[in-house]
Amino acid sequence: NTIYVAFRGTDDTLTGWREDFNLSFLPKVPSQESAAAYLRSIMALGFQNVYVGGHSKGGNLAVYAAAQMTPENAAHICGVYNNDGPGFVTDLFDAPEFQPLQKRVHTFVPQASVVGMLLEHDEAYQVVYSTQKGIMQHDPYSWCVIRNDWYYLDDTTTLSKIMDSSMRQWILGMQPEQREKLTDAIFHVLQSETNAKTVQDLVDGGAGTLSAVLHAWSDMPPETRRFMQKMLGELLRIIGQLAAAKRRSEMLAGRMRTMES
Repeated sequence: NTIYVAFRGTDDTLTGWREDFNLSFLPKVPSQESAAAYLRSIMALGFQNVYVGGHSKGGNLAVYAAAQMTPENAAHICGVYNNDGPGFVTDLFDAPEFQPLQKRVHTFVPQASVVGMLLEHDEAYQVVYSTQKGIMQHDPYSWCVIRNDWYYLDDTTTLSKIMDSSMRQWILGMQPEQREKLTDAIFHVLQSETNAKTVQDLVDGGAGTLSAVLHAWSDMPPETRRFMQKMLGELLRIIGQLAAAKRRSEMLAGRMRTMES
């Protein structure tokens, strides 16, 4: 009577990666609807104890699918496990009947998490120690366990906090139509001249890929290029401001500790 329903993360296709970007401006994307339909088909089999989870985009799909179940089905969901998956642009748990389910959502991120801190999360998260560095901590095989649980840390790193705040301000500072325009422009640059279908195609293209990307950039309408430059410049400005503020805060705290000692 117990089953674990697992959703996979983003595949290697540029279509899959584009859908990830679409999460920033669409209330739902096709993979989320497919995930909900799949979970409903599993619930119809009559399992009494259902666990749902996934890594990266799979974690996002797990949370979304669980939130789309009827209250009767949701009562059989014992836990939802989001392993460093991005959040949402809408509140999935607005309805009172879903508040009990929200309390059964468990989110885990590594100490330098970037992906898992994107967009809005309704739930709290726990920090897991990773042996990797930076963005490579997204790899779940680098996460450490101790006995029958994760090896937890108290908090994420300073850099993770700065990136989280920066991306949040940057994304929320754009209107949904601006996020869509930026996504269209990015994937136009990546695909229009390279004919790449996957991330590996871009990597394998080497110098040819770079040449094609530069050609696509130069052929882009001037107003679109200016828009992209403005948006990326705004992100760098926000990161710089938050990093400077964090440094000032740490210096002040250091002075206070020196004075107290």
